[in-house]
Amino acid sequence: MFKKFIILNFIFCLLSSISFAVNINDISVTGNKRISKESIIVFGDIKFDKNYNQDDLNIILKNIYETNFFKKVNFNIDGTILNITVVENPIIESLIINGIKSKKLRDLILDKISLKSRKSFIESTFLSDLNLIKNIIRSNGYYFADIKTESLINEKQNSVRLVYNVDLGKRA
Repeated sequence: MFKKFIILNFIFCLLSSISFAVNINDISVTGNKRISKESIIVFGDIKFDKNYNQDDLNIILKNIYETNFFKKVNFNIDGTILNITVVENPIIESLIINGIKSKKLRDLILDKISLKSRKSFIESTFLSDLNLIKNIIRSNGYYFADIKTESLINEKQNSVRLVYNVDLGKRA
């Protein structure tokens, strides 16, 4: 009896792991403002009249996310149509550092941070850059520096202005 139970479970697991493939004939993209439908197709490396299984769709999703242009991507297959819904990351309109008079220190910070003007704004990268700025300032002897940030979001253009207000304090 126990042997039959094990065999039935094994067969069930084997049958449940079979994936079904879908042939994509058309693609619909919604939610994009700056990035065109054709660019999204290229980023995802999507081919028409190809059978796609779940693993292939996961690779497409990964390829699209790796561009850092989108904060959210959803897929929906309706027959032979792949519906893609995206939410774009805002573009950094400008990046301003106030409170640092030394051109050398300001240029060092601007060179080291990841977020730059005209790049996509990603919250985790912003926090990482903020931590990096604090470390650079500390390594230059300003241990009690205070950094306040502002992000001015323009919903209409889907852009953001980043402002770092730095109070260096006294050098140690």
